[in-house]
Amino acid sequence: MKILQQAKNGVMVSGLKSYEELDEAELSVLRFQSGTSKDDYTDYQVRYNKKGELLGVSANEFTEDKKVKVDEGGKEAQAYFDGFNILYGSGKERADAVKRHEQNTGRKMDAKKAGIARALKNQPIDREENNQDSEVKSEITSDKITSDKEIKNGGI
Repeated sequence: MKILQQAKNGVMVSGLKSYEELDEAELSVLRFQSGTSKDDYTDYQVRYNKKGELLGVSANEFTEDKKVKVDEGGKEAQAYFDGFNILYGSGKERADAVKRHEQNTGRKMDAKKAGIARALKNQPIDREENNQDSEVKSEITSDKITSDKEIKNGGI
């Protein structure tokens, strides 16, 4: 147990405990976030008032394995936001997203929106480059992606 804060009368107000050190009252108050368990945390913060009454118990720090999983999930979410910023962002926001995308994929981005969309989707716009028999080519306009067939038919 590690005491973080102590009241003037000597009562521990805030401290860190391992799961094994928690008593029954503290365990009954402890709640985990959805998708986590006691094995995901190294220690727990315990809070008391100056009268010694239990205020709450919460998980404090993730284990190393859980930290790695959380970091991987954050990188995946950042990739989605970067994609939107590349297509629809402007200025520094877009430039930062392009730089992160280039670092993560190892590919340089084209300056045109068509090149950006192709890089984000990891597929060429011209389907003939994919060795497919289809003659459909996509065109990116300012607000949507349309195919040659839709353009010939007067839009969507």
